[in-house]
Amino acid sequence: MNSKLNFKIAGLIIRCVNVQNDEIPQEQPYTDFLTDPAEREDILIRYRVCAEFPEPEGRLCYEDGRNRVYESSGQISRYAGNYNKINDLRGAVSCLQYRAANRQRYELLLKKEGALTMRMLFRGMGLEFLMAVNRRIILHSSYIAWKGKGIVFSAPSGTGKSTQAELWRKHRPGTEIINGDRSILTCERGIPEVYGLPLCGSSGIAVNKSFPLGAVVVLRQAKTNTVRRLGVREAVSLIYSECGRSLWDRDAAANVLDVVSEIAESVPVYCLSCLPHSSAVDAMERALREDFYDV
Repeated sequence: MNSKLNFKIAGLIIRCVNVQNDEIPQEQPYTDFLTDPAEREDILIRYRVCAEFPEPEGRLCYEDGRNRVYESSGQISRYAGNYNKINDLRGAVSCLQYRAANRQRYELLLKKEGALTMRMLFRGMGLEFLMAVNRRIILHSSYIAWKGKGIVFSAPSGTGKSTQAELWRKHRPGTEIINGDRSILTCERGIPEVYGLPLCGSSGIAVNKSFPLGAVVVLRQAKTNTVRRLGVREAVSLIYSECGRSLWDRDAAANVLDVVSEIAESVPVYCLSCLPHSSAVDAMERALREDFYDV
């Protein structure tokens, strides 16, 4: 246990410092992403637990069912919570504060809800926003590794992402499921890569591994298996719809669209309309062999 922790996620060092010197217990899968505490951070988060949050200052510049964001003289305060359940700031569970001119240093307030946990910390920091600021996107997807490449299956909840990942693991020896619910995509210097992250929904699978990105597969349920390679414009639209987007921050939102466009131009993107059956794996593998993989 430690009050100062370095997490390495998608190549970024996120240093979390509890200003109250409270120790935080080890918790999977978050601890699998811990790294050398001596490494220099890319992002610094100073956080504390409190019973009540300060009253917001400045103007309300953005709101949705999960966020209320205020701006005052370049100071941004994001109050995150479930406002569909409690429609005022009593519903907030965290408050992330930063200067618009410096998106690498943050102050984080967490609402006291029993013992401090790593889950509380990650819920409060807003990993999707931190990644977007640094030109990384979190995609709602199941992520597998096959023959040295990462393949991500993206679709809305309930469409069969986890089912397709499990079919590949079962019917293609050597396939590993890296994350059952999300992945992080980057395209730095024109090189597309996919990373694991310590958020995995209900799948329970979150492995700290990265691979060159081989393909993005957008899933649709159907009564027969068909595979269609997408053009760049359609690929951008479908990938973007399943990305985490921090719409209150213009730069972060623009970064998401930029990275999605770079990914769509760099790797094959497919629409797989399929059955929840091993025959879907056969159909997808044929397309991969023809278009990309030398296997």
